[in-house]
Amino acid sequence: METPQTGDPGLPAASRVAVPWRRFTLLAAAVAGLYVVALGIPAGMIPSPLFHRVVPADIWNLLSWLVPAVLFGPLAATYLVPWPRYCRVGGRAGAGGVLSFLAAGCPVCNKLVVLAVGASGALAYYRPLQPLLGAMSVILLGLALGVRFRTRAGSSRPTGGQTRGGAAAGGQAAGRAGTASS
Repeated sequence: METPQTGDPGLPAASRVAVPWRRFTLLAAAVAGLYVVALGIPAGMIPSPLFHRVVPADIWNLLSWLVPAVLFGPLAATYLVPWPRYCRVGGRAGAGGVLSFLAAGCPVCNKLVVLAVGASGALAYYRPLQPLLGAMSVILLGLALGVRFRTRAGSSRPTGGQTRGGAAAGGQAAGRAGTASS
């Protein structure tokens, strides 16, 4: 059984939280699987009676569907297990998920795109942009996940070159030493 707190006793309790890695891995896999299904059905990647894909999926559609799932699973799992510090990446994660859906989806099945540029415009203008949208999705989700893991890695050591007690504790100790000698 993993202990709830580890690390340097001089650090705040929020920085000493141990991550239950087995639970993290299981949650990451479950969320990635849920992501694949949740995006795959409306994008027409997974055959279903609800949605039919008119334009066959290309390799970038598949990559824009599966690679973000691999990044989104661990990212979501960082919010579902104890994590040492608060880190705001919601905007990047949300934008990455939306871009992934737009990149993986059928260009002529997207009602907003067809309304804006028509069916021929969706194939002529929107479809060539889908690989770029997929790449932007992977970049945003990768950045968000990187920030979350850097926050985790940075939480196990003091920041700013301070000692265990920090500048305030060192100043108090020096102040007490000065008053004790006078």
